[in-house]
Amino acid sequence: MTFNHLDITHFPFLVGQALPIQTRAELRMVLVAFVTRAMHQMMATNYLALLRIAISEMPHFPQLVDIFRQNGPARGLAIAGQFFALAHQQGLICVADTEVIARLLIGPLATYVLLCAQAPQLPDEARITMHVELFLHAVC
Repeated sequence: MTFNHLDITHFPFLVGQALPIQTRAELRMVLVAFVTRAMHQMMATNYLALLRIAISEMPHFPQLVDIFRQNGPARGLAIAGQFFALAHQQGLICVADTEVIARLLIGPLATYVLLCAQAPQLPDEARITMHVELFLHAVC
């Protein structure tokens, strides 16, 4: 797998392997792609409908929230955590606590979904890039 053909959906399968990136610029490009894809997934109509159902039915069906969490947010955090573990092993980032840095990257993205009045608006490319740059400043 080369960097030019890197598919971020393969991140969960990279455990124990080296990432096909070597520089901060390449890491930035991969993270912008990851954040963009995550934002598209979190703002998909079906995802938002399921989120609203899970929240509204939480008092009646608490297990529904657990199922949603395990198959959505927890899965995204696990993928990011595995990626950051490899990035740390390669010296691309200096923070070893991969759960904390995964939450640092993904947590603020949820505000675009959770704090919207009506339909969430996907942040533009400049805002996503700024988010990634601030994140990299904190962990590199």
